Amino acid sequence: MPVVGLLVDKDVGNYKGVKLVTGQELFSHHLILAPTFVIPPGLTTPSVSPQDGYYDFVQQDAREKVVRGICITDNSFKPDVANCLVFYTPKSLCPDQMTSVRIFQLSSNVRACPSGMFVVYLSTICGDVVQGKRSINAAIEALFSTSVSGNSEDNSRDPLRENTVVKVKPTLLWSTLYIQELIMGGFDCVSSTPMPDGNLQYSHVVDAALKLFQKMYPDDEFFPKKMPCEVVENGACLSEG
Repeated sequence: MPVVGLLVDKDVGNYKGVKLVTGQELFSHHLILAPTFVIPPGLTTPSVSPQDGYYDFVQQDAREKVVRGICITDNSFKPDVANCLVFYTPKSLCPDQMTSVRIFQLSSNVRACPSGMFVVYLSTICGDVVQGKRSINAAIEALFSTSVSGNSEDNSRDPLRENTVVKVKPTLLWSTLYIQELIMGGFDCVSSTPMPDGNLQYSHVVDAALKLFQKMYPDDEFFPKKMPCEVVENGACLSEG
């Protein structure tokens, strides 16, 4: 049921519950929101006390953005390598590239894309979206043969034999770019976890979910271990202990 508003204590301004689209009011002590929702000022404390052992996610710069790209190609950009991770350091692609561009390639042998193809994920953190897009596009131009460049060959000189070395770039079959806001999370009566950042792995998001779970359910396991069971004659499984 869609939520249309938050219920707030008039005296102290604390969160009390939610109001549904039907007009029904539900009361609770805690509320967990998706990170894309904007929490009204005063409903949540923008910090976490160090003695609680939780990370302070909201102190990061939320003005930064992540420009991401996804590409489908017909071949690997590293010969004889199916899955790989590549970094373009600042200013290695273009003069105004201020941050690294991360590139992660997966092949069809890990069921990440259609058979015989490769999927490539690109990302860079930026304060200027235009500059971030320029860096991602420069990486795509450097790695793949695109309809814009019209050039599928990379010619270089062999310093020992003085021969021209021709390297054929993979053909870019499909691509898309999108912008992601770096929205931070916080833990209080109204809580939310952070959005994925520019890193290729999302361990900080999982870690935030773990901390939030431990705060709400301090006596429970996040992923409880499955108890071993003893199979009896009728096929039933009896848990030990």
